[in-house]
Amino acid sequence: IKINRRHMFVFCDYVASGRSLQFIEEYILREVLPCYGNTHSTTNITALQTTLFRQEAREIIKNGVNASEDDAVIFAGQGCTGAIRKLINALDLKDPPIVFT
Repeated sequence: IKINRRHMFVFCDYVASGRSLQFIEEYILREVLPCYGNTHSTTNITALQTTLFRQEAREIIKNGVNASEDDAVIFAGQGCTGAIRKLINALDLKDPPIVFT
């Protein structure tokens, strides 16, 4: 990746968070952000649209992993670490194991 005319670097830390992809960023800028709103609100059209985006994303993921109607897709936030913490809490582990992510 070129930083300026004289300096370049190679980004190798794609495990937790990678570099942005320009075509995805452009899609979000063009298609999502103009109608993005708070999903916890019910009083405006942007909140409804964002809720629909989230529901659609959940269905895309369910289809992608061949989940059944009995399975749930839970968005955890904070990447893999957030998902592991949610799992540890859901299992009600009193003495959580040491987990390296």
